[in-house]
Amino acid sequence: METFDPNDYMQWLKLTSKQSLPPLIITVAVTGGVQGKETHPDHPESAEEQVAQISECYKLGATQVHLHVRNPKALGFASGDPKEYFRVNGMIREKCPEIIINNTTGGGLGMEPTDENRMAPVLANPETCSLDMGRTVTRFTLKKRLPPLTGTREQDVAFEAVQGVSYAETEKFAKAMLEHNIKPEMELWSTGDYDLVNNLIEQKLIKPPYLLQGVMGYSSGARATIKEVIHLVEHGPK
Repeated sequence: METFDPNDYMQWLKLTSKQSLPPLIITVAVTGGVQGKETHPDHPESAEEQVAQISECYKLGATQVHLHVRNPKALGFASGDPKEYFRVNGMIREKCPEIIINNTTGGGLGMEPTDENRMAPVLANPETCSLDMGRTVTRFTLKKRLPPLTGTREQDVAFEAVQGVSYAETEKFAKAMLEHNIKPEMELWSTGDYDLVNNLIEQKLIKPPYLLQGVMGYSSGARATIKEVIHLVEHGPK
């Protein structure tokens, strides 16, 4: 297949007319790093619950899973244990042999956000890992979490945070992924994040084809509009 350039409108028309666009990756993200069963009783938290829902989506056509593993002793919190990621990744591979596993490196609630903890998912040898390329500013309410749920909160909690990144941090994580033959999924919150992407390209810490994700509609990030999707795409590397 010829190299696909999403900025080349005429190429897109030509490939569409031939029905030969690049393969489509449908990603399922069953569990994030923050909310859980306090938001909905069917929200999967345990490894068994996550794998069951991932398997259902795999049978329906999902080709990739983005994964936040929870602490098995306190399911309201994220895990920073490489052994736990390795265990859950193995359970997924057994049920969904051809799915692409994409482990987060963004951390999660209740986990000390050290580089060591955030690097744990890399050590489980998935095919891809997420890599934040920009800062986020968030404010929301964490709903109360009552027994029998673990990691209890007796009342709603106002949550506010700023999560930043640096050139050095993205270089460190990209280098680790390169050494483990893992494709970084670079998460972009705005076009300014391409400065950090281009730095990784210049440092030869990522290899083409590049895997880029435009995070749309998240607090302080790109708006969830068609215009913004086009804006993000047209600033990307070839």
